[in-house]
Parts: sequence; C-alpha cells; structure tokens
Amino acid sequence: MATSRTPLPCVSAVGASSAQAAARVEGIKFVSPPTNVSDAVDDDSYGCHRRYRTISNMLATTEPVAAQAGEDGEPDELLHLATEEPTSSDEAATDPAWRTVMEAEMVAIEDNGTWETVELPAGHRPISLKWVFKLKKDA
Repeated sequence: MATSRTPLPCVSAVGASSAQAAARVEGIKFVSPPTNVSDAVDDDSYGCHRRYRTISNMLATTEPVAAQAGEDGEPDELLHLATEEPTSSDEAATDPAWRTVMEAEMVAIEDNGTWETVELPAGHRPISLKWVFKLKKDA
C-alpha cells in the first residue's frame, strides 16, 4: 500500500514572501551540520534550510520544578526516599514493627479459617510459606 507524503513547508517555499520567510526563520539557530548529514537527508527536504539545535540550546530553556510541600511542610518527594520496607526477611524479623504486623497477619489467617495448624503426617512434607514485605501505598 503506497502512502502519499506531503513535504513540510520550508523557508524557501515557492510563493513565500521574504517577510514570511524571515518570520519562520526567526528564533531558529543555524549551526554547522554534522559531517554525516547527507546519509539522513530526505527528498522531501530538498531546498529547505537545515535546522539544528545545540544541546545547550535545548537544555538552557528548561525551568526547575519546584518541590510541592505536603501538610507537614516537607517536600512530598522525600516520601519516596524513605526506607520503610525491609531489605531482607532477617531484617523484618528483627524489626518490632514488622514482627507486630506479621503476628497480626497470622492471627487474621487463623481467625478467618484460612487454614488450621495440624501435626505433619508421617511421610509428608510441609508446604512452604514466603512472606512478602511490601507496603500497600494505594490502600
């Protein structure tokens, strides 16, 4: 399936007045093109001026983003830096806050009747259990 490609208007478009051309060029910084530019030249750009932006030109126009303060006056971004989750199960086992949560979870599982603890029959292996130590941030 063939697609029709319409070239973009350029400064040297036929019928454009010099005032229109000057208005389009204003604010565009022309610099020396890279040496390998001919490899990427498209037929649609024939007759148009090449426009290049320098890194300093692109980065110099950005504005710093102001940190939004929360109710306590501290920037909200600091919440993402907090290390509230343990890095290992050993760390969670020694942390009193995580131990309390683990015990509360076990009580809830027993109260809901999710399972019951029984003696392991001879010749059977126990199922494994894995704790995942993550905070629910959307709850």
